[in-house]
Amino acid sequence: MKNFRLLVILVTGFLFLSACNEDEDLGAKADFVGAWDVVDVDIEINVNGQDIEDYLGQDEANLYKALISSEIESIFDGATITLNSNNTYTSDIPGESSVTGTWTLRNNKLILDEGSSDEFEFTVLSSSSSKLELQYTDIDNSSDIDFDGTNDEFEVIVDMTYIK
Repeated sequence: MKNFRLLVILVTGFLFLSACNEDEDLGAKADFVGAWDVVDVDIEINVNGQDIEDYLGQDEANLYKALISSEIESIFDGATITLNSNNTYTSDIPGESSVTGTWTLRNNKLILDEGSSDEFEFTVLSSSSSKLELQYTDIDNSSDIDFDGTNDEFEVIVDMTYIK
């Protein structure tokens, strides 16, 4: 009989703790649900683990930064994303067709279209019910940036701030 009581206590405790974790996850998820507008975009560029200015020099780095920043900022200017409670989303970029898909929140990551060829993973830097800060990192090893005959690791880190 003691073993049965111990089993009941363990199962009840497990169910109680599981329910608490689900409530915490739902509270965090609730903060993400809604229509978000991009209000700020910051870009960092690294080559082979170094800031691009340190790697290429200021003049050439400024050219890369200007080209990449201009492209990224034009994409996000006026962009919105709506995260729905059923884990679907709609992304609207002015002049483009709306994009829809699914979203998942896991381990401080916001993942769009998980498991598909269109998957994007963002690190959640901070979140509240009215402000969301995400970071996206893209690494490309297919170019020889400094023309030394060896492909370089070109990393672009984009920090985005959204508000409801």
